[in-house]
Amino acid sequence: MLIYFYNFLKSLTMKNKYVSFIILFTLLITINSNVLAYVPPSADDLFVSETIIQTGSTQLIINICNTYTTEIVLLQFNVIVKSNNYYKRLLFKNYHTAANKCSDMYLGEDSFALSPNVIYDVIVTVDPLNKIKEADETNNTFKETLTPGYGLTTLGAMYNDFSQKIVINIENNGNFDLAPETNGVTTYEITNTGGTTLQSGYYVWQDLPDQEFLKAGYNTFIEIDNTLPAGTYTVKTCVDTENDVKEIHEDDNCLIEQLSIPDYL
Repeated sequence: MLIYFYNFLKSLTMKNKYVSFIILFTLLITINSNVLAYVPPSADDLFVSETIIQTGSTQLIINICNTYTTEIVLLQFNVIVKSNNYYKRLLFKNYHTAANKCSDMYLGEDSFALSPNVIYDVIVTVDPLNKIKEADETNNTFKETLTPGYGLTTLGAMYNDFSQKIVINIENNGNFDLAPETNGVTTYEITNTGGTTLQSGYYVWQDLPDQEFLKAGYNTFIEIDNTLPAGTYTVKTCVDTENDVKEIHEDDNCLIEQLSIPDYL
């Protein structure tokens, strides 16, 4: 078949070189397009699975997934963060994605000027120009709404065997530092199995010797003198009892858990 086709082209060349050139050019384009028009299997895809703002900072984390069996280099992708009064777009080029893996990309705190308790739309588009042939081209754009803000939480209470004191651990799990002069009250209550209060108290933040928890991502340990005998108790701790700080989530301010005090005798 190829010999007949070759002889045909040869005869055309001898009679009309222009016609021969047109046929050859068309043939090369057809062959080339068939080679480059790679149709990936159903598993070959690039997409963003989620975007989050890291606890303790305003750093944006983007989780990019590559289901190809080889590393894929994104020629470019876009990240847009916007609100009613804010808009910023970042363009990244030649970003390497590991084969068959979802990995996090971290955008530093200086990438976006975010404000507390503001609702932001985050839009990430991988391969916006469709330079990479994928099984699904419809999931290249990922959209999510994020709200950075202030946050405080109670991590729990424990008995310190060395100091023989009860220790409460409170943390700033928000995205921003609280002002150094911020004041509030942390409370605790210890009850027995019958629900009777055996020991309780409160701590004013500005009176605490350690106020590290006012900084985003930091925590403070509050030591309580123990007046209870050995046994198992229920302790309730609340980091911001009077809701002095307007937080994104107010439902993690208090924690109720079991507390065991050992018998050393």
